[in-house]
Amino acid sequence: MEGSVRLVREDVGIARLVLARPEKRNALTDRMIDSLIRHMESLQWEPSEKLRFLVLEAEGDFFCSGSDVDELKKTGELSGDDNIREAFIFARLFRELSALPFPTIAMVRGGAFGAAAGILASADYVVADETAVFGIPEARLGLVPAVISLYMARKTGLSNLSAMSLRGGTFSAGDALRMGLVHRIAARGAFEKECAAAEDDFLACGPESLRKIKLMHLKISPLPENEIEEFAAMQNAEARASEEGREGMTAFRETRPPKWLAKKNDKGCS
Repeated sequence: MEGSVRLVREDVGIARLVLARPEKRNALTDRMIDSLIRHMESLQWEPSEKLRFLVLEAEGDFFCSGSDVDELKKTGELSGDDNIREAFIFARLFRELSALPFPTIAMVRGGAFGAAAGILASADYVVADETAVFGIPEARLGLVPAVISLYMARKTGLSNLSAMSLRGGTFSAGDALRMGLVHRIAARGAFEKECAAAEDDFLACGPESLRKIKLMHLKISPLPENEIEEFAAMQNAEARASEEGREGMTAFRETRPPKWLAKKNDKGCS
C-alpha cells in the first residue's frame, strides 16, 4: 500500500486502483493523490495485451468524501506560490485520469463529493449503488470547485454543472444518471453483481478497439487548455486562502454554521 492507495492486478488484463482509507470515508490526502498520479503515469505505457482497462474503487461503504478538509485548511495558510502548486495537484490528477489510453471504470458505493466527483467526471464509465449520494459542496465551504468544473462541464454540460455546484447540495444516483455523471445504477443489494457485469461488458470488447475509441473521444472532446487550467487552479488557491474560505472550512471542522449563513423568512415566493 502506498499513500492509502492500493494497486491490484488481475491476469485478465484489469488493473484496480483502490482508495484504502475507509476510516475517513477515503478522503483524499496529498499522499493519496500523488500515489494515484504515479500509478497512472506507470500504467499508461502498458500494452493492450497486458492491460485492458482500469477500475477505480474504494474500501468500505463510501467511495470518497472528497478532499481531506484538514489538509485543505493547511494549504490555504501556505504562501501564495505553495498554495498554487497544491491547487495544480488536482488539475494533474484529473488530466492524467482523463488522458489514459485505455477505458476507466469507477465503482461508487455510498457516495462521492467534491474532488471525488471530479474523479467520476474524468472516468469513462461509472457504476453507482442506487443509494449513493453525490455533491459538489465547495460553495457551502466558501470555496470554488474550479478545477473540478473543467471536467464536470466536459462530462455533464454547463447547465448540469450549474445545478450541481451553485447550490452546493447533494443529489441522488438517479439525478447523477440523468445528468450523465453516472452510467449504470445497481439496485439495492446488487452492487457487486452490476460491477461484475460492467467489467464483463468491457472484457467482451477488443482491447485495441477500446483504445482507438478512447483516442477518438479525446479528439472529439479535448482536455482543457493549459491557460484555462491555470486560471482554474488560481481560483482554487485564492478561495482557500480567502477569509471566506478559511471561515467555511473552520465552521465545517467545528460542525457549526458559517458566519455568512442567512435565514430567510417563511413568507415564500412573492
